[in-house]
Amino acid sequence: MKRNDNRGSSILMVILVAAGIGVMAAIALWVSLRNVQMKTTDAEIKESFYSAEGVLEQVKAGVKEKAEAAYKEAVTKDLENFAKYGNSSQTPAGAASSTVSEKARRAEDFKRNFKDTFKRSIDRGSSGEYNIKSISNLVDQSLLNSPTYPYAVVSAMNGGYSRDEGIVKDEDDKLVLKGIRVRYVSEDEQVSEIVTDITVAVPKPDVVSRTS
Repeated sequence: MKRNDNRGSSILMVILVAAGIGVMAAIALWVSLRNVQMKTTDAEIKESFYSAEGVLEQVKAGVKEKAEAAYKEAVTKDLENFAKYGNSSQTPAGAASSTVSEKARRAEDFKRNFKDTFKRSIDRGSSGEYNIKSISNLVDQSLLNSPTYPYAVVSAMNGGYSRDEGIVKDEDDKLVLKGIRVRYVSEDEQVSEIVTDITVAVPKPDVVSRTS
């Protein structure tokens, strides 16, 4: 009686199973490597964004420095005017109507002096504008002037374009520097960009200036 020889079929089955296992192992390895790459890229993107935020904080520090200097100047002028006119019926040029209380008049004068001093300090050039270079003075210059990675670019968005001059919006009790743009390119060439406004609150004579 003749026996069926299944050895060839068994060998083929073993080969197919081994090939299947090999394919699945290769897929698992690819997925694992892909996950590692994605995690690495995600970490690089986050690091780039945090670095961009760090540059923005340096810009804010520059704005705050200007605001504090404007505050001191306004306080000095307020005290000088008070010493000069406080016990007199005279009022300084451009002062509010005599019907307005002395306290209100001083507050308005202080506000005007603060705004004028701050606007001059940001080198706005023409009315209603600021120069980005005047408020990015505290940004790490090695980043701004670097010919290689990493580097940062600080500019102002004005009319849809990136420029040195931006818009200053006067909103009575605050000044808003519109469209501050920070672009950071990391060593791994990851690019992060932040566009935001910086608000400078007009302080009262007895309140330290604040920026946000």
